[in-house]
Amino acid sequence: MPSLPSPMTTAQLDELTAARARMKRLRWAAGYAAFDGTIIAVFAGITLVAGFPSVSGLLMGGLMAVVAWIEFRGRSLLTKLEERGGRMVAWNQVAFAGLIAAYAGWCIACELWGERLIPRVLAEAGDQWPPETIQMLDHLKDLDELYPHLVAWLYALVGGVAVIPLGLTSWYYFSCARLVQAHLALTPQWILDAESPVNNRRS
Repeated sequence: MPSLPSPMTTAQLDELTAARARMKRLRWAAGYAAFDGTIIAVFAGITLVAGFPSVSGLLMGGLMAVVAWIEFRGRSLLTKLEERGGRMVAWNQVAFAGLIAAYAGWCIACELWGERLIPRVLAEAGDQWPPETIQMLDHLKDLDELYPHLVAWLYALVGGVAVIPLGLTSWYYFSCARLVQAHLALTPQWILDAESPVNNRRS
């Protein structure tokens, strides 16, 4: 790997300081992408195990695993100062937000329009249960009607809380893609040769 010139002029020192400041921001972004990918991968595994053999659970876990893989891939490209790495993790955050929103919407629909438990139990019980038990269940009908709405609001809250930070993270990664472009345009080749992870050169 080429070494830095010595001694350096004041202009060269200023260029080196500015380049290192940009690289520090890009390394932080790459580190955050690695952390984010790890968290998503862990939750993907938990979802796959907890959701088995549910089709929706397996599908959600599998899609989260794909999101985690893309996050790691984008992080790898970002560390190599490839602009598409920043765009990849940015769009990945958008896709993840869409996935969470779609899952929350599906759960809300299932809760609001799915079959109610207590009416089904009463219909199946018929005259087999004591009148006191049937009367008690009949009193719980109002609660059975309220419960899906409470759960639906909970899913809406969780979906909203998750989507907002993912949108902000996506915006941040798009800015990192622009930073890579600016870094390669503004940084002299001797700094790129000496300090870039893979000795990136302008094409």
